[in-house]
Amino acid sequence: MTEQIAERLAAIRQGMKEDNLDAFIVPRADEFLGEYVPPQNERLKWVSGFTGSAGAAIILKESAAIFVDGRYTIQVRQQVPADQFEFHHFIEEPPVKWLSETLPQASRVGFDSRMSTFDWYENAG
Repeated sequence: MTEQIAERLAAIRQGMKEDNLDAFIVPRADEFLGEYVPPQNERLKWVSGFTGSAGAAIILKESAAIFVDGRYTIQVRQQVPADQFEFHHFIEEPPVKWLSETLPQASRVGFDSRMSTFDWYENAG
C-alpha cells in the first residue's frame, strides 16, 4: 500500500508541475458536500490510505501533510505511511493556516472547487 500511495503522490505532483502549482488540497468531501462520501469518491483514502470520516491532505512539491481531528490521531498513524505524510491536528493547526505559514507568499495552491463551499473559499485565507 505504501508503494501505491507513493505512486499516487508522484502522479499528483506531476499534475501540479504541469499546472505550475506549489500545493494541492485534497479534502475528505465529494461534490455533494454531504456527511457520507460514497466509496468511489473517497479521494482522501485514495491519496493517503486514511479511512476516517474527517480530514484533509495537502500535497506539496516534495512533502505532504494530513490533517485529522482528535478522534483519529491513532488511526491516521496506523493507516497513513509516515514516510510520505506529516501528521497534524485539524483544529490545532488548521490546514490553510499551516499552508500559509509553510509556503512563501504568491505560491499557487490548487483545489477542486466542487469539494469546498464558497464560505470556505472566502474565509480560508
